[in-house]
Amino acid sequence: MKMTSSLLSYPVFPDWVFEGELQIDDNVADAILKEVQASRTSQYFHNANFGWITNKNITLGKNIAKLNSLIGNMFVENAASHFRIKKEDWTDIEICETWTMGIKPGHNFPQSVHRHRWYHSVLFLKAEENSTSLYLDQYGPKLYACPPRIQSSEHFVAAKTNKIVYFPAHIPWGITSNSSDQDCIICCNSFVIKQ
Repeated sequence: MKMTSSLLSYPVFPDWVFEGELQIDDNVADAILKEVQASRTSQYFHNANFGWITNKNITLGKNIAKLNSLIGNMFVENAASHFRIKKEDWTDIEICETWTMGIKPGHNFPQSVHRHRWYHSVLFLKAEENSTSLYLDQYGPKLYACPPRIQSSEHFVAAKTNKIVYFPAHIPWGITSNSSDQDCIICCNSFVIKQ
């Protein structure tokens, strides 16, 4: 018998994460944060043990609506290229939910999973350096089959103002404890592909 020197390797059923930074003008960013603060006085605002959250059915202000358009376009362009989605099918990708939340100092956002969604995004609208992180966990069968030193079952993305992360919505996610002295403000979106 003879061992070959190289084998073909390829991913099977991979989960792809897209990470980057939105280029938002300071004046626009201030206007978005003012709309977020205004939503905190509406009927769509809820206090929570981790800070606060807006209802997913909130009426968006014009700046947050523009931000959503930018978030959606950025995702469609990257996902369409990566997954080789035909241009005529791009219109089938849409944002179906948007909400904002604030993580108080010393608090975290517990794990969440979004059913019946394709992708989810987290945009850090306001984050102090080293304040918190998005974390993704792997609870599937791979957790029990793969040794941690070979492949981790958790992934962390440090918060930074205007950093955006898109990830498959079936992956459990949360926000680590906020170690800064100010609220970390986050905008979240869920994406679907219309059938």
